[in-house]
Amino acid sequence: MKPLKSPEELAKLQQENLSAAIRFAQLTVEASQKLLGVQLDAARQAIEAGTRNIDALAQAKTPEDAIALRTQLAGQAVEQALDYSESVYSVAADLQDQFGKLVGQRMDACSSDLQGTMEKLLDAAPPGAAAAADAVRHAMVAGQTAFEEMTRTTRQMSEMARSGVKAATDATQAAVKASRKR
Repeated sequence: MKPLKSPEELAKLQQENLSAAIRFAQLTVEASQKLLGVQLDAARQAIEAGTRNIDALAQAKTPEDAIALRTQLAGQAVEQALDYSESVYSVAADLQDQFGKLVGQRMDACSSDLQGTMEKLLDAAPPGAAAAADAVRHAMVAGQTAFEEMTRTTRQMSEMARSGVKAATDATQAAVKASRKR
């Protein structure tokens, strides 16, 4: 952060931080609303499925019919649970992505301010301190590079996790469907 020279700069910094805090709060509320929608939809589907299942079981004529129906209903329940889990994970992953972008923006702004301040300080270094100033510059570049690499790796890991969850969900649903055909 650069040294503040005026009340206007302090006010601007406070406004930026307040805006970031408000955006974090908005993202959290939006994610909560999405999760509530997912939960309400799951509850509605569960009630509808329960009603259909009771009707279907009441119409089973033999114990074999009831067992076959029970197996079919168990498969449907697994699919519904997987869909619910995938929806919840999707909301959480989206929130994580948005938080990551917001944190990245704030970090970039702070890093830029810090880098500008350090450059001014290094430019004002006394004669003979050029080697030390160059070492500090190289350290700053290395730190920035490491941060960017960490951010890129985190994004890749998040995408890999998302792909893994999707693949596991698809595989489980395929297995449930295949078991029904037997």
